[in-house]
Amino acid sequence: MQAHLINRTTPWSCTGVTKKTRFKGNKQSLPSKPCKACGREMTWRKHWAKNWDQVLYCSEACRHNKSVKSLP
Repeated sequence: MQAHLINRTTPWSCTGVTKKTRFKGNKQSLPSKPCKACGREMTWRKHWAKNWDQVLYCSEACRHNKSVKSLP
């Protein structure tokens, strides 16, 4: 009978997200910098971890319209 019970202690197990990939910390302490085109504040993302120094634009639209407004 116990073989048919659902393990409710690991809700992320069926989605492929593990405890190591979820962020549990304070997101306000992540580094941020302004977008070079529009000036909008960009917050660090795990996707940008390897090339955070090269990230200049907040979106593809800003990257394509980079000559509209250039901040120092």
